[in-house]
Formats: sequence, C-alpha cells, structure tokens
Amino acid sequence: MTQRRGRPRRKDQLQYRLRQVISLFRREHSVLEDCQAFDECVGMQLVLSTVMRKLPRAVYKKGTALDLLIQGAALDIMEDLYAAGRVHDEKLAQFIQAYFFEERTIVDITTHVLGLSDRSNVRNIYQAETFALIARRFLTVIEHDDPLAISSGLQEAMEQQVQRWGNAARRVSDALHQLHERRYGTHDVQALPGLSSDVNSGIT
Repeated sequence: MTQRRGRPRRKDQLQYRLRQVISLFRREHSVLEDCQAFDECVGMQLVLSTVMRKLPRAVYKKGTALDLLIQGAALDIMEDLYAAGRVHDEKLAQFIQAYFFEERTIVDITTHVLGLSDRSNVRNIYQAETFALIARRFLTVIEHDDPLAISSGLQEAMEQQVQRWGNAARRVSDALHQLHERRYGTHDVQALPGLSSDVNSGIT
C-alpha cells in the first residue's frame, strides 16, 4: 500500500489527541505529573497557576491540575446527559459517576449500576461513548483561554479539592493540639511556635 505523506489529516490529529486524553483517565497524580502532552495549552497553564495558588501544598501540582480538568470534563458531560432526560443518556451518566468518581470496576458497574450481564457490551458502548465525550470536552476546556469560566464542572471540582485540603489541614491541626495537650497539659497551644499558622498556611 502507498503510504500517505505530508501532515496528518485533521481527523487523525483529533483521534490522536483523544487517545492521549483517555490514557490519563483514573491515573495517579504522580503519573499525571509526568505528562507533557498538554503543557503548551493555555488552559492548562491557567489551571496549573490556580492550583499553585490555591493548593500550594499539593505535591504533584501538574498532576492535580490534569486530574481536576478530567473531573471537570466528566462533571460537565454528566450534567448534559442527565439534562437530556433520555434513558440511555442517564445510564451513560451513571457510568461516569461510578467509573470516575466512585472508581468502581467494570464488573461492578455492569451488574450493580447498570443492571446488565454483558461486560463487553458495557465496554464497547457505555465506556467507549463516555470516554469519547469526556475526552472531547477535556480538549475544549484545556484549549480555552479561561477554562474555569466555561466549565462549571471544573469550578466544582476545584472547590471540592480546596475544601478537602482545608478539612485535612484542620484534622492535622486538631491532632497536633491534642498531642500538645497530652504532653504539656491544657496550656496555651501557642507555646509551640507557628502551630496553627504552619498547618493552615496556603489553604484558602
């Protein structure tokens, strides 16, 4: 067969980018941190900047940003599917909820979420369709110059992440206070310099 020369067709480029996005789904932040495929996207730079400002204690900042973008795209698509009011679309939304936010297995989703018996059918239809929808939405958001403005899902994912960090900081602070009280009695906790400020710094 004669090989096609020149630049890849637009359709081929899109399919390659979609595969790049899908390869990131449900990966650990440490793995996402090494992804360089979207570093030049203006939306990626903005979300990363937001993570650095709002979540300064995050170890894997780029990994966190990519995960938030994936969550945001998934939430956007879920909202659209539920709003459609069709049975098939609702099942797609249920698949997204179970796979991306509950991290359930395909076996579990097939039986206990969708009430089906054929795992291959779930992979070939529900997984394939939702993955494509979310990947396309991801590319739209990450290539936009203000992703937080166009994605309510990304806004929600960011707010929840900030809240989780705040809750974690408060739990650590409470634990340190309890440790101090056990060791030194119920004296002023400020006897330990910077106890509260160090734990909660950077959480907004």
